[in-house]
Amino acid sequence: MSRKESFIAACIQFNPTLNEREKNIEKLTELVYEAAKNGAKFIVTPEMATTGYYYSDRDAIKHYVDTIPGMTTSIFEKICRELNIYVVIGMPEVDPDTDIYYNSAALIGPEGYIGKYRKIHLWEWEAHWAVAGDLGVPVMETPLGNIAINICMDSIYFESSRIAMLHGADILAFPTNSSAQSISFLQSRAETNGLYILSANRSNEEH
Repeated sequence: MSRKESFIAACIQFNPTLNEREKNIEKLTELVYEAAKNGAKFIVTPEMATTGYYYSDRDAIKHYVDTIPGMTTSIFEKICRELNIYVVIGMPEVDPDTDIYYNSAALIGPEGYIGKYRKIHLWEWEAHWAVAGDLGVPVMETPLGNIAINICMDSIYFESSRIAMLHGADILAFPTNSSAQSISFLQSRAETNGLYILSANRSNEEH
């Protein structure tokens, strides 16, 4: 699907507090409302936005993972329906069938939960608790255009965005937690693939 009409997008720069999932989600909902109030129809949040990033192992993060769909997506489904918007939310996921953890992001819209992406290229730190994604690079059709997701280290490997383009993506959402390396590749990935890339990074330092 190709969309000819323009729309406003917002990338939320957010500083999640480690181990404070409920407080982080509450603050994220406030920021989503603020972005929508200013006209945004598509809103991207950072990598691991609901929990913070630095978890040393599965035991450290086990109380903060969520299924997709699940509690977190349900909260944003209500907001998306109310505001008629689309949101990408970065979060740690647990597969209820396998108990495997992933660094994931979910796409939600007015119609509810749409789909998810599981990060394929893990950075060293998250490899202590998560495994590489097993869903490929799904492209999800919306009235805004065809949306795919990559996360942080995925940009280092050109195949991640290339696969999205070859599957028909118009827009690449890019949640990240990067000081420089991953985001430095985004202009090249956009130019070589003809994609709009919307990147949301965490702000400040993790405590």
